[in-house]
Amino acid sequence: MNCPSCSAPLLFGASSCACGYPPVRARSVIGVSYWKAVRAYWRIYWPPLTFGIALLCNANWLGVYNISFVVLSTALIVLLSAALFLLVPRLVSGPRGGFSLIVVATSNGETGRHLRLDQRARVWLFLWWRHLAASLLTCLLAVLLSNMLVPFLAVSGLNLLEVLGAAGGVLIIVQVLAHVFIIGPVLVKMLVGKTFADFWIEARCE
Repeated sequence: MNCPSCSAPLLFGASSCACGYPPVRARSVIGVSYWKAVRAYWRIYWPPLTFGIALLCNANWLGVYNISFVVLSTALIVLLSAALFLLVPRLVSGPRGGFSLIVVATSNGETGRHLRLDQRARVWLFLWWRHLAASLLTCLLAVLLSNMLVPFLAVSGLNLLEVLGAAGGVLIIVQVLAHVFIIGPVLVKMLVGKTFADFWIEARCE
């Protein structure tokens, strides 16, 4: 690949050139603060969260408890992965709280609010494996926390089912809070300014 500005070869997969391409001014219009990152992530997180709450509320009627843990976990990972792929364009769909995330073309600096299918796939993959790894880690931490609480809940006079239900509730709450306030904002801040083959995501004031 050659530099679109001066035609010099970009070796070893380099995405910038000594001539100053791409312009630095287009890559750091504004920084993404923590709360801006939270708002941006919330746009793609609330639909699957709403679906998950509805599923839990109707778990008994749907027969979820009769499905093996492995099958249920695999199904949830597939569904959440598909949901993330469908919802990724919401990150750049419009302004939020005085700022917006936009798509900037590497070749000419043109901006837009739409991701092509191939661009969506690359953004999805960038977010997906990091999201999965962080989710598994927080799930492990939540399980350890809930197991630590079981002995304390057991001496409170609750029966076994109530104890397990309370521990499961702790696990779910920890997972949701970790996604909204830790995992999501970190992923958004990692995404902004990340250079892909022919574009990057940038934050701008509205």
